[in-house]
Amino acid sequence: MPSPSDSLPADGDHRGTEEGVPADSLAAVVAETARRAGSAVAAAVIAEHWDRYAHTDPGALLAALRALPGEAFVDNVALVSAANYLKHVVSGGGPDRFEQHPAATTVPGRRSGDLVEYLIGLTGTSATARTKGQHAAAVEAATEARRALTAAEPGEVGHRLANLPHLFVQWGRALELSGDHTLPVAYEYEEAHRVAVMTEQPQVARRAAGHLAWHLAARGRLSAALDWAHRARNTGESNPRYDAAHHLAAALVHADRVQEDASAHELALVAAHPVGEYWAAASWVRSFLAHTKAEQVLLEEELARELGRHPPAVSNRGMNGQYVRATWMRLGRSVAGHRPVTPDDHLLRAIGEYRRGRFIEAIDDAAQAAEPLSPPRVRAGAFLITAASSLALQRSRSAAHNFRLAHSIIEQEDMRASYHLISDAHLQTLAPGAHSLLAPRRRESATEVGSLTKRERDVLQQLTTTRSMSEIATELFISPNTLKATASRLYRKLGVNSRAAAADIAQRAGISVQPPPGRGGSS
Repeated sequence: MPSPSDSLPADGDHRGTEEGVPADSLAAVVAETARRAGSAVAAAVIAEHWDRYAHTDPGALLAALRALPGEAFVDNVALVSAANYLKHVVSGGGPDRFEQHPAATTVPGRRSGDLVEYLIGLTGTSATARTKGQHAAAVEAATEARRALTAAEPGEVGHRLANLPHLFVQWGRALELSGDHTLPVAYEYEEAHRVAVMTEQPQVARRAAGHLAWHLAARGRLSAALDWAHRARNTGESNPRYDAAHHLAAALVHADRVQEDASAHELALVAAHPVGEYWAAASWVRSFLAHTKAEQVLLEEELARELGRHPPAVSNRGMNGQYVRATWMRLGRSVAGHRPVTPDDHLLRAIGEYRRGRFIEAIDDAAQAAEPLSPPRVRAGAFLITAASSLALQRSRSAAHNFRLAHSIIEQEDMRASYHLISDAHLQTLAPGAHSLLAPRRRESATEVGSLTKRERDVLQQLTTTRSMSEIATELFISPNTLKATASRLYRKLGVNSRAAAADIAQRAGISVQPPPGRGGSS
C-alpha cells in the first residue's frame, strides 16, 4: 500500500542537515518552523524525516505531527491519515496490516484525551468523507464534533481557541455540500467568523464570510449574501486560494437581479482564482449569462471537462449534483432521469415537466419543492411554475394566488431572474406590463416551450423526426398550409428561424416522438 506520507507536502523552505534532525528534537523543530514559516513548511519537515523514523522511531514522528497547529490538519487531511497510521504503529499494530484507521469511516465517541485533538481528528474524517462524496459520513463526523464541543467543560479548549475557526469552516462545508437545507450551515460559518475576529485571525474571518456569502446567495437570501460578501472583501488580505466564494456570491446576486455586466465582472474575478470545491457552483452561475448558442456550447464543454475530473460520487450527489443538474436545466437540457430527493430536485423536475407541457405533473412536483423549510429561491420558483402551469390548465384562481406568493418572495430580495423560469406569454398574462418592471431579458428558448399550444407542441415534436413537412401534415391530420402557419408561430415563440434550431431546443427539453410499443428499442 502507499505510505501515509505520500500526500504530505514536499520539501519546503526548511532544509535539514545531511544527518537530519535528531528524533528527540523533531517535535520542537516542527513547532518552531510552524511559528516562523507556517504549517505547510513545518509539515514538509516531517515529510523529510518520514523514511528515517517511520520504522525506527514512529513516536517521534507522531509527536512532531502533534506539534503542528490545528489548521494544518484541516488544510491537508492527509496529515490525519499519517497521524492515525503512527498511532496504530505506536500502539503495537503491524505497519503492513494498517489500511485505514476506524475513525476514517466511523465516528467513535470521545472517551478521554485532548478535546481539540479529538475535534481535529473528527474534522479530518469529515473532510476526507466530503471530498469522496460520502456526505452522510461527513455530516455525521461534523455533527459529532459540534456535539462534543458543546458538551465540553468550560476551559477545556483553553489556549487553543484559535484552532476552532478553521474547524468550524470545515464543519460548515460538510453540512452545506450535503444538500440538506435543514442543517445549521449558516451557524457554523457565523461562529467561524465570530471566533476568528475574536482571536484576531482576519484571513480565517475572510474565508468564513466568503463561504457564508455563497451559501446565502445560493438559497436566495440576496441582501444578506451581498452584506457578507462585502465583509469578506473588507477583512484581511486577498487570498487567491479562498476568494472565489465571495466573488461567486456577488456574481450570483447580480445575475439574480438582472445586472449582467456586474455579474460578468465578478465571474472574471473568479476566473483568476482556483475554484476548488466550487467548480459546480461556478458552472451554475455562468449558466445565467450563457444566452447564445456559442456561449452555451462553450459552457457545456467546460462542464463536461469538470465532470471528467471528478468521480460520480462527487459530481452526482449533494449540492454539487444539484448545481450540475441546475446548469443543464438552464442550458435547456432535460434532467428527467434523476430521481428527486430534495426540494431543489423537485423544482428542477417541475421545470422540466412545465417545458414539456406536462402541467399537472409540474404542479405536483412544484408542491413538494414549495415546502415551508425550502429556501426562498426554491419556493419562489415552485410558486412560479405552479402559477404558469395552472394558467395553462385554465385554473385562473390558482394561477393568480401562486403568482402572488412567488412575486412576494422575488420582490423582497429583488430576485427578478426567477421570472425567467416561465415563458414570456405566461408572465405577461400573470402580470400584465411585467416587462416594465423587469430589466430587458434575452429570450430563453427552452423556457418558451412552456407557452406553446397543444397544436404547436405536436408540431414541434414532429420536427425532431426525419419526416418531411408533407409527411408531418399527414401524421397530424392537418393541411400543409396549417402546418406552415403553426410552424411559423412556434418559430417566433422560440426565437428561431429554422427547423433544425427548433428541433434542437425540443430535444434539449426532452421533447421527441416516442416509438410505438415494441419498436425503436429493446426492453
